[in-house]
Amino acid sequence: MKIFVWLMPWALVLAGCSHQSGSKVPDLVEVQADRESVKGPVSYGIPSNAGPATLSALAVRHNPKLQAMRYRIARLSEKVPQVATLPDPMANLALGSLPETAAGRVEAVAGVSQKVPFPGKRKADASAAMSEANAAQAEFKAYELKLTEQVYSAWWD
Repeated sequence: MKIFVWLMPWALVLAGCSHQSGSKVPDLVEVQADRESVKGPVSYGIPSNAGPATLSALAVRHNPKLQAMRYRIARLSEKVPQVATLPDPMANLALGSLPETAAGRVEAVAGVSQKVPFPGKRKADASAAMSEANAAQAEFKAYELKLTEQVYSAWWD
């Protein structure tokens, strides 16, 4: 009987850890973050026959604000599945001289607890996180268009 009492909480913990959320979160249009680490000064060789399309592509690729926005989009899109899942279960174990109960002396108490949010809260949180990621994506696209427009305007001036 004592073995069952000790194994039951751990079986519940392991079963709770492998639980996958059934909610499906829609995918974002991913923007690949350029994660190459560059050491030392960087020099860019721009061909002499480069047109506005080439120059705007270089400006979009190497703009530090767009780089930061790419990382922000990646961070926000990775947050969506985290918000949609249940929190981790908690295991409790109390050892030592515990108060005596009506059944006799107790030497150890083990327990497992799981927070279960109000129905619909996880879906609403995931929807809010997805909206935030979509807003960051739209902000990225708007700044990318603005930067491209500035390059084309400078080229034709």
